[in-house]
Amino acid sequence: LGDDSGDFPPGPRVIDAASIPLSGADLTDSVRDPDEPFLILFTGGSTGKPAIWPKTPRNMLAEARYQSDAFGITKDDLFLSTVPPYHIYGLLFSVLIPLVSSARVLPGIYTFPKEILLAAQEHKATVLVSVPVHFRVLKNDALQRFQLRMAFSSAGMLDGEDALYFREKTGVDVIEVYGSTETGGVATRRRFLDQESWVPMDPIDWRIRDGSICIRSDFLSPTLPRDGEGFFVTADCVDPDGDGRFILRGRADDIVKIGGKRVDMAAVQAKLKQIPGVYDAVVIALPIRTGRQNELAALVATRLDIGDLRRGIAGISEAYAVPKRLAVVEEIPMTRSGKYDRTEIERILKAGKN
Repeated sequence: LGDDSGDFPPGPRVIDAASIPLSGADLTDSVRDPDEPFLILFTGGSTGKPAIWPKTPRNMLAEARYQSDAFGITKDDLFLSTVPPYHIYGLLFSVLIPLVSSARVLPGIYTFPKEILLAAQEHKATVLVSVPVHFRVLKNDALQRFQLRMAFSSAGMLDGEDALYFREKTGVDVIEVYGSTETGGVATRRRFLDQESWVPMDPIDWRIRDGSICIRSDFLSPTLPRDGEGFFVTADCVDPDGDGRFILRGRADDIVKIGGKRVDMAAVQAKLKQIPGVYDAVVIALPIRTGRQNELAALVATRLDIGDLRRGIAGISEAYAVPKRLAVVEEIPMTRSGKYDRTEIERILKAGKN
């Protein structure tokens, strides 16, 4: 379906919109209320049990149009995506934003380093839509700019070294997108320009309440609870950073009590990643069978043995914040959307085997 017959390959039926008779037609029942849910999206489940959020046409199309205008996407752009369109990031950046921009999208979902680079080179893609784990595996000598003018990352924090390497090899500063299924997009940053600061998107009203960021925008799922002024209180903890920016400090639910002391799991995870020889790590809290207490557990991607790992973390962390349960793997399990696979991580740690 298009504005003209177009130049399409043989096979599909082409409908010219201009040829459809509209005189006398009653389209009342065909018009959707822009504020009524028309789409159900699942979260990735990386921060807990997957949730279901309804989204309205205004939620999705307002954000798609904003992102298209903000980043200057045009009909000359060609998108290369390494993420499926099952969750909000992939749906927005590999379907809706190209749609409202009249841009093109490569039909495949490219996940291996060689196929990502080959697709970028052969098809002359201009926009890369990816996730942190794929920017990590692109750290090789074959990486170059080709025709890329823009690269996006979401679904988790992009490691600063990975972002710097990508920029050094391609000249493109990766644009990180912060948001969630329920809130839609909230802010962006470019590590080279913005460092650790996040820059709120223009349509976003935000404030900090008791350390948590509160959001008001047209992108919010209609079922989210709001205060009297229309703000939704997220579980993300932030600090103001001047010039209308903020710094993410983790999630409120990352704080757990271990032996009567408050432990920030995100901080423990960051310390694990500082140990030489550790490539990645995930820290979670598991309930102790004998009571209501929790114990820290960590899944670590490293070639170190458990003994060296325990000595490494003990040297940089308080005794009560050292994970009691450790498992070593070659790679942290990921979902197809590029997030940590929490279900598989818990399974491995509960099994107690490497």
